[in-house]
Amino acid sequence: MNILLALVPAIGWGVQPLILEKVGSGTNNEILGTGIGAIIVGILVEVFTHPSVSLGVFLLILLSVGFLVLGQIVNIFRMIECLFQEQRLSLQDFN
Repeated sequence: MNILLALVPAIGWGVQPLILEKVGSGTNNEILGTGIGAIIVGILVEVFTHPSVSLGVFLLILLSVGFLVLGQIVNIFRMIECLFQEQRLSLQDFN
């Protein structure tokens, strides 16, 4: 059962781009939706299970989320850069 629960995020991350493509949403909405979804799940876990988290674990989670956000930002800039290169445009054309 624990393995199935561990697969839920992977399935969600795999299905999310398909849903966003059908809806016609962009990367900003993807990141916002992921953040809001994480907050909702966190609140539900807190309400129903009342987990105890030590300061060390909390700081490790905070560091991990910081790297996740940094990775998302770098990913978006790389995608934008690839789009500009694909269309043979440069950022200087828009200044």
